[in-house]
Amino acid sequence: MLRTGAGVVTGTALLVVLWVSTLTTVNVVELVAGTVCALVCAGVGLATRRTLGIAQRPRWAWLGWLRYLPGAVVGDLGRLVVGIVRARRDGTPLGTTRTLTLPEEHHARADARRALGTIAIGATPGSYVQENEKGSLELHALGDEPTALERAVAR
Repeated sequence: MLRTGAGVVTGTALLVVLWVSTLTTVNVVELVAGTVCALVCAGVGLATRRTLGIAQRPRWAWLGWLRYLPGAVVGDLGRLVVGIVRARRDGTPLGTTRTLTLPEEHHARADARRALGTIAIGATPGSYVQENEKGSLELHALGDEPTALERAVAR
């Protein structure tokens, strides 16, 4: 019961923060409406995960992936520009497919890593996840070597 309540409270808080960040001015009516809608959405999300049997257990340490994101975006933008120019000039294909192997973990933790890793890697302009398989992510990326963000996801 405590985990259920904490999940709804956490989900509601995150959704309210997201909602408030989109407002130009904040007033009581907006906060109440946002909180009520967020509470309903968090409750529905929890019920849906229970019904489908989805049990993801992310680690707080994975927030550390965010520190690699700005560098990955800037680096990938540079590689993308160079890659496009080279591909147009030489007619070479842009990017390559490679597999990022993930550590072995309990299935709930592994599911969370694959889901959040897909989002983190997909947020960069230089790579995307083609296939999200158990134990690995198949990427289409600009380079042959993993980026710092990809290495962090795989740790």
